[in-house]
Amino acid sequence: IVAYISPDKTNGWVIAKNDLDKRYALSTTKYLNSSYYFDKESWYTMREIYQTSGEEETNKLIELGSSPAANAVDFANGWYLPSAGQMSIIYAERVFLEESLNSHGGKWLNFDNDNRYWIGSYSPMYYLQSDGAIFCEEDNEACTNEYLIRPVRNVEFKFYSVKVTSNDENLGTIIGAGKYFPNKIATITAQPKEHCSFVEWSDGVVENPRSIVMNSDTTLTAIFVGDSVKVNLSSADDNLGSVSMEGISRYNEKITISANTL
Repeated sequence: IVAYISPDKTNGWVIAKNDLDKRYALSTTKYLNSSYYFDKESWYTMREIYQTSGEEETNKLIELGSSPAANAVDFANGWYLPSAGQMSIIYAERVFLEESLNSHGGKWLNFDNDNRYWIGSYSPMYYLQSDGAIFCEEDNEACTNEYLIRPVRNVEFKFYSVKVTSNDENLGTIIGAGKYFPNKIATITAQPKEHCSFVEWSDGVVENPRSIVMNSDTTLTAIFVGDSVKVNLSSADDNLGSVSMEGISRYNEKITISANTL
């Protein structure tokens, strides 16, 4: 269930389909005497709320050895406690995530009976409650509370690249190069310039536009040639000499003309 995709679409993070079975209580005796939250109208924030990756924060909690919640997730295999920023994104995307979770055998966050969720921000410790507000624990009484855990993990998206070049950019260009997910279809098109023609791709295929099922990285060169150009040659006096040309004259190519005296 994708919760976030990076702008370049190469990676992101996902939320687990369901909560962990066990609840975990606070394990320290004192927290900062303050609260920070966001609501529909505005944000009351500090640095931790802006964090959109809880991996580093979860690792700090594990190193401190004071958070059973941090040790509850399968950190070695990529799972970690979401940061406040990640939880706010998850909550804001409820209308989309809830439908997707349900269709994949998962459940939305469980806020029945005033349940709360652990957030992996390092200091102070935050939790998410049913109205989407993110709060910091305030006093010793908080140590009696138990909280649910919905872990998240990072993901990388596999893709293949299509690299295409022209044998001569003066003769033609190509469109369709880029990155594609496995088994997607990439369409590349050779575009000859005026008075030029496309001949074939470097692997001998002549189809243009060309569709490629992406199951590996692909590198191709489009072969273009200039169209044939008629060149009329004549001597002012055939008794004095002649004029000759080597090869075929094509658009945008040099030709060699020789004057031969008798």
